[in-house]
Amino acid sequence: MYALSIGSFVLAAVAGLVMGVTVLTKKTFARSWTVIHGIFAVTGVVLLISIVLKAAAPAVSLDWALGIFVVAALGGATLLAIDLMGKKLPPALLMVHALAAVTALVVLIVSAVTGTGS
Repeated sequence: MYALSIGSFVLAAVAGLVMGVTVLTKKTFARSWTVIHGIFAVTGVVLLISIVLKAAAPAVSLDWALGIFVVAALGGATLLAIDLMGKKLPPALLMVHALAAVTALVVLIVSAVTGTGS
């Protein structure tokens, strides 16, 4: 289950990177990237929630990963709302969203590799 969650987050990160670089270079991107990014990110979060709920005593690192992913998701939802209103995306919010997601992914990967998540 870890592999599926991590894989989903990695695919979300690739789509997010494409969108982020495009926005920061002041170009437009296809909306399909937003959909792909969101689907993989939500899938990763749902799988991570499942991992946490199934663990007899989930490690603190899993709780941290999930919490940080929730913060990243809130930032992503805010970015989506701003974009749907036709406003310019704030680069600072893009960076916070990306850094939160990458941090959470690193915590999740370390937890999976070291076995501290089960």
